Amino acid sequence: MVNIDIKKDYLPRKKSDGKLKLRWTLFSAKRLVLLVDYEGFKNQYILEKRYKRNAVKINLIGDFVGIKNQAFALVVFRDFKNKKATLDVKIRDPKHRLEVRFK
Repeated sequence: MVNIDIKKDYLPRKKSDGKLKLRWTLFSAKRLVLLVDYEGFKNQYILEKRYKRNAVKINLIGDFVGIKNQAFALVVFRDFKNKKATLDVKIRDPKHRLEVRFK
C-alpha cells in the first residue's frame, strides 16, 4: 500500500482532502488490479505491462485553465515479481501549487 499526502495551495475542505492511496489486490493473467482512493473517491483499474494499458492518470486539482497547466499523478505499472508489484508514481505540477509527501 502506498500513501501520498498532497498539500494544495488552499485550505482543505474535508478530512480526506489531499490523500492519495494506492494498493493492488490481484495479479492474474499478466494483469494487475489497482485500487485508487483519492480524496474519498474510489476507483479500480486493471493494468497490464503493455503500452497504453500500463498507466493511470489521476487529476489532482480540478481548477486548471488549459491542459498545459493541469496538475496530475501518473501511476505506471512496471513489473510483478515475488508477489510484489512495482509501480512508478510521477507528479506533474507546472504551476508549483502542490507539496507532495510519500509515506
